Amino acid sequence: MKKLLGYLIISLTIVLIPNLVMAGPNVVCDPYLTTATQPTVFELIVDGGTPINSPAQVMTDGSKRLYYDVGYIASGNHTIGVKACVDDLTWGRSCSASVPFTFTRPGGPAAPANFGLIK
Repeated sequence: MKKLLGYLIISLTIVLIPNLVMAGPNVVCDPYLTTATQPTVFELIVDGGTPINSPAQVMTDGSKRLYYDVGYIASGNHTIGVKACVDDLTWGRSCSASVPFTFTRPGGPAAPANFGLIK
């Protein structure tokens, strides 16, 4: 029984930990067709900042897609420029044209007001 409980705890840990790490929300794109050139990395520029490299996520069929966590971004309107890139040891990095993606992260409620005491 103890062994079974141990296996159950290990199994749940293996399943749940990756879900916590990839909490989201996430920016994703459709997977590339398996017959197309697969990107190795996506280059993102968030709100005109420094380029960020996000490794391509490998799908079960071997295709790849963008999967980037934007949970850290502050409330407000945002634009992300995304390029699909292939890093090659011989030829270096080759990227697609940049594609813009815009979204709004909602803000919280207004601060509470009119405090007082009641009896």
